[in-house]
Amino acid sequence: MIDINANFNPGNHVDAALFAASMLLPTGNTILHEFDFDSDDQTSAVVTQNRKSKERLLICKGSFRRIGRLASDNLPRNYFEVAEEQASNGRYVLAIGTRVLKEDEDIKDRGKLIGGGLILHGLLVFANPIKPESVASIDQVLAGGVKSSFGLSCLHSALGSKF
Repeated sequence: MIDINANFNPGNHVDAALFAASMLLPTGNTILHEFDFDSDDQTSAVVTQNRKSKERLLICKGSFRRIGRLASDNLPRNYFEVAEEQASNGRYVLAIGTRVLKEDEDIKDRGKLIGGGLILHGLLVFANPIKPESVASIDQVLAGGVKSSFGLSCLHSALGSKF
């Protein structure tokens, strides 16, 4: 168990920003279990417990598409439109949702815990600019006659008419 009040280090800068911004881990909560990022499921999560009330909470972060499916009962009407717009403009878009757990739920059963019923808390939108050194590398690849279709929107804005 991790005491939230004791030098909590969630492991990466995205998680650190998420927890700092979300206020979903108030003083008095303990992390009971962590689920690392799963690329197939496109989520990571933690199970917390409030030391006073003993309420357990699943906090799930992941791709906006996946969290949108897991929180489909309470999405704003334009959720996917807004998220897709941000992503199409080269931003990194995640979403966060929670669910209060029942007493009998197994906190280590990822498949059952992250199966739906989330309450959406919002989108996390990060700037994701192409690195300056990437432009030079892409120039070299293109100069070599290699055709690429990966990341066209980012490449197009970075390279302009070259692509």
